[in-house]
Amino acid sequence: WLMRGVKTMSYSGINAGARYHYGEWVPYAFFGNAKAKTEATGVEEKGTAMGVGLGRETKLAEGARLVYTLYYKHNQVDNAGVKTKTGALPIQAGVEADALSWLTLRAGVNHTLIGNGAKLTTARVGGTFHIAKVDVDYAFGNGNATAGTDASDSADVGFDSSTFHQVSLRYSW
Repeated sequence: WLMRGVKTMSYSGINAGARYHYGEWVPYAFFGNAKAKTEATGVEEKGTAMGVGLGRETKLAEGARLVYTLYYKHNQVDNAGVKTKTGALPIQAGVEADALSWLTLRAGVNHTLIGNGAKLTTARVGGTFHIAKVDVDYAFGNGNATAGTDASDSADVGFDSSTFHQVSLRYSW
């Protein structure tokens, strides 16, 4: 992040996951690792998140689907040597619709049911661009997305206004 030509913060992270479609049900697991450093103070925060979940997709109408999932997420944060661990049981619900053959639009909410961190509700909107065997997903939402926080959404690029943008790429063979 740059402010008037001066670097104020550096951020790096990676997320990975696996899922399996079993009819309408989708069991999955994920892992994420992020690091943020405030340049002025030199304080570095490292976060790790992992979890497992079960989701379901049901047809609402032709080209429209209701998607919901329940999962467990475990976070571990190291902020300047102070380590904290949190766990959460969030639920997600969303609606997605095929707007065009190459575009799917979606909107959803995520609410933490049980957790020793903050009980948050976040919302997001987005879409998927389908290009041959490649899908490019984009989401915009609200929620604190700094490294390793107990926000229900993953630790992605966050902004001071507590919004985030997330882009992902998926290849199907």
